Amino acid sequence: MSITFNHEANSFHESLGVNREEFAKKIADTIREFFNETKHPTCSKLSELLYERMNDAELLLLASNEVLRKLDEMEDDVAMMEKMFKNLFNAN
Repeated sequence: MSITFNHEANSFHESLGVNREEFAKKIADTIREFFNETKHPTCSKLSELLYERMNDAELLLLASNEVLRKLDEMEDDVAMMEKMFKNLFNAN
């Protein structure tokens, strides 16, 4: 994997050297093929299509976005739990 990271870039895509329009087209084409042409679609078949069509930087972008999404979910869950506990203890 050879990626040049530009930590001063204006966007996450740019920081990995990924063209936003080309990436969006690749994703759209891959998803279209997966749903329209893949017999018995599975996660592993989607992964194989992505692996075949994406370069390392694009795959890293997808993986990083998933990690960030999970962190956001965790943050939301913690905030909800804090609110629940606050309401629980303030109700008594």
